[in-house]
Amino acid sequence: TSARRRMRVASVSTSRSSPSSCAWGAERCEPASGNSQRQYVRRSRRSLPQVGVKLIGVSVAIAVVVGVVFADGFVPLACSDENSNGYWTVFGRCISINDTLYLGSISRAGGLLLGNPVFNWIGTRSYGLYLYHWPIFQIIRRQAQILLTPVEFVVAMILTVVITEASYRYIETPIRKGQFRAMVAHIRADRRLTVAAVTVLVALGLATTSMVMAEPQCVGSVQCSLQDNDADSTSTTTPLTNTTVLNTTPGVTTAPSTSTTLPPPKANVAIGESVMVGAKTQLESQGVVVNAKENRGPEGVKNAILQMVDEGVVGKGTTVVVQVGTNAPVGDKEFDAIVAAVPADAAGIVFMTVRAPVEWVPGNNERIIALPARHPQVRVIDWNAESQTIELCPDGIHITCSTEAANFYANLILTELGLPNVQ
Repeated sequence: TSARRRMRVASVSTSRSSPSSCAWGAERCEPASGNSQRQYVRRSRRSLPQVGVKLIGVSVAIAVVVGVVFADGFVPLACSDENSNGYWTVFGRCISINDTLYLGSISRAGGLLLGNPVFNWIGTRSYGLYLYHWPIFQIIRRQAQILLTPVEFVVAMILTVVITEASYRYIETPIRKGQFRAMVAHIRADRRLTVAAVTVLVALGLATTSMVMAEPQCVGSVQCSLQDNDADSTSTTTPLTNTTVLNTTPGVTTAPSTSTTLPPPKANVAIGESVMVGAKTQLESQGVVVNAKENRGPEGVKNAILQMVDEGVVGKGTTVVVQVGTNAPVGDKEFDAIVAAVPADAAGIVFMTVRAPVEWVPGNNERIIALPARHPQVRVIDWNAESQTIELCPDGIHITCSTEAANFYANLILTELGLPNVQ
């Protein structure tokens, strides 16, 4: 009897003092409750596997953040890199980093290091930061692809943070918690809040109406200069000559025969994007036919060549200058298709490299420079390298803002074609 009593006491003592046996034991065994359960939780959290998982999770979170930061050339103050068009273009990258920090902070693994109020605030407001920064940045700089000054960037970020916080508190949170109707009722009950809300809605309505009804106008030196140079200009084609031959034999009626005579091909033709538009006047002054257009890609260049071939502008003895690759990545097959569009009896093809602060330009330039190895009739003008000595427009792309830059660009082409330079 005493032995049985001692066994029962030992069993009860074990079940109370070692709840881990329940956790890791049979399915019928249930963990203890009360203080012993809390002690078990504390001990399990301090267990070696749990600590190891946390350390691994924190290490991975740090590695991800550091990897994204340094891979993108992230600058904490400006949130920009050398391959961006300005602060705004990598704002999304910064938000992605902030989201990574926030996700890490709410997870068990990352909470140990990243679970602080700053990262939590950024994470919960990241969508608002992304949504509102663009119109604010545009209002300040008035045009895209223009770098903000450090002062403008600080002002823009302050406004973005204030508007984001207001949106989070008074729009996002009430909607998410199902309290939007209650908030509207509260505003209607307070005359001052009602007046403020109506004022905001009227201002937004007037701004939207004004934006929709406004006539499109150029903004900034780049766009206005492109408009002045007729960005949609195309080459002037010599009209076709129609020769009609009539049969004058008496008593014989035949349909007139018509022959079409194409004009002789032009000696030099330049086809390109908006950068070439800036030098259109200079090139045409030396007899070069220019077909340049804004936002043109490789397909547009190829089609322009084919059209000019059909019109007789490009043909035997024509030297074709091509610049493409500023607006998007261009692959080898697309470059090859442009080369194939030029007649075999043309005098040659001159490709120009491109210069722009965007990530695909280095790859495009590498493919352009490699073209002569596959196509012996291709020559290359390295605009990207040559233009480093001159000042371009504020966007770092166009030449329409400076006569000196436009002349420099034109003279590179004219020298390659053996024509006199412009002054």
